[in-house]
Amino acid sequence: MPSPPRSSQRVAVYAWARRGDATLLARAGDGGAVSLPGGVVEHGEHPRAAMQRALVGLGVVALVGPVVGTLSDVAEVPDPAGAGPSLVHTVGLLYGVELGEARLPTASPWAPFLAPRADLARQRLTGVAALALGVPAALADLVLDPPLPALRDEVAPVESAAAADEPEPVPLPVVQRPAAYARVVADGKVLLTRLAHFDGLWTLPGGGIDFGEHPTQALIREVHEESGLPFTPGRLLDVDSRRFTGHGPGGRLEDFHGIRLVFDGQVPPDVEPHVVEVGGSTDAAAWVPVGRLERTPLTSLAAGVLSGLG
Repeated sequence: MPSPPRSSQRVAVYAWARRGDATLLARAGDGGAVSLPGGVVEHGEHPRAAMQRALVGLGVVALVGPVVGTLSDVAEVPDPAGAGPSLVHTVGLLYGVELGEARLPTASPWAPFLAPRADLARQRLTGVAALALGVPAALADLVLDPPLPALRDEVAPVESAAAADEPEPVPLPVVQRPAAYARVVADGKVLLTRLAHFDGLWTLPGGGIDFGEHPTQALIREVHEESGLPFTPGRLLDVDSRRFTGHGPGGRLEDFHGIRLVFDGQVPPDVEPHVVEVGGSTDAAAWVPVGRLERTPLTSLAAGVLSGLG
């Protein structure tokens, strides 16, 4: 019986750039497929920096704006080493990009180009590009997205000081994890959850995006597990990036890179929250008055997101 395909998860950024009704596209591989300009977020890199790096690499003069959309795509990609196909889950961030007045570079076969809306369905789009552009699969010549290196369970040296129980810095497993969190405010109160193993710190409800999940699907699941409340996602407020060395849930010391998407949203404001998940990372949920936030021990993520309230 053949073994199941290996799976990995990555965070990628894509440029949503327009001139008139034309969309900026770029060649994505030797097969002539085209995609939105972008690339994979490297370990420890902020997604916005990854977007800027991708545009500079293409020679495109542009201003990177806020994230205007998110996407989730699972594709089977070939392994360049011949070890068989892999399933790759891409959590995509679509950045609004304002093109400068300079002409687009044309010197290389990978040069970006502007495609009018009427021509999109005739382009040989990658699956992610068709998903982001809303081109029906029956009209687009869809191709698999090009293989990119998996970022999970790699080993790399860590330059920072070792943990207290380590005599010297050692190579650590590299883990990149996308997550989604909710900022829910109603009637002068904020929905918060308390971390079970972090000295009573409170944070925003949310958590890791599982393989194959769209960020908003992950958030609906996480908010229910941590507060028992049905969540209606709103707009994406911010994308946060943090890299640190610490112990994972299994106790393993890791070089961890968290990419955290913060969404606005709503839950029933007149229902008392309660933790549903048993044995998880959350041991309490509560509506906290905005006036008490300054006296509430918060994670850095929650403190930053809620700093403008009150």
